[in-house]
Amino acid sequence: MKISKKTLKLIGIGVYIIVAVASGYILFGKLDEQSKVNDELTSAKTDLERTDADRLSAQISDLEDQLTQITTQTNTMKNMMSLEIANVAASTIVFDVAGKNYVEVIDLNSLSAFSDVLENIPCTVVPLEAIIQGNVEDLVSFVTQLNTTLTTGVIKSVNLNIPEASTGVKPTATISLLIYNYQDK
Repeated sequence: MKISKKTLKLIGIGVYIIVAVASGYILFGKLDEQSKVNDELTSAKTDLERTDADRLSAQISDLEDQLTQITTQTNTMKNMMSLEIANVAASTIVFDVAGKNYVEVIDLNSLSAFSDVLENIPCTVVPLEAIIQGNVEDLVSFVTQLNTTLTTGVIKSVNLNIPEASTGVKPTATISLLIYNYQDK
């Protein structure tokens, strides 16, 4: 079978058209697919930006709330610590005097400080209560020396508990103190 040149040309043109149509179909399919992927990518970026902004806004709000709480707590602690400085100094004095008088501090606590006016001077008053254990003579020496050592303090009361010697329990003293500190207006 002999194929003429005209037939070969027609077959070549047909194959060329088929290849061109198939290539065009594939090309336009790929372009459409790329367009869809670009649209999805743009949508995902927009969602991500909005989500990040929403999440960051929520985090900023949470952090601002935490900052407010911490600031409030810090101010409260500063106020408490300014009063506690007197407690620490008084506590140190109590323990020093106890050591010099051979008595043991069993308990030392402070109630809430309050404001008072002493001789027309505004003061912060820090009440302390101490329970001391030792020999009766040492307890009396402790109270006497504590009264002279605390220059801005006043012993409000002393309550001695002297058990019978046969029980083997050491005598104790419960001492109530008031520490006065100058209060700025």
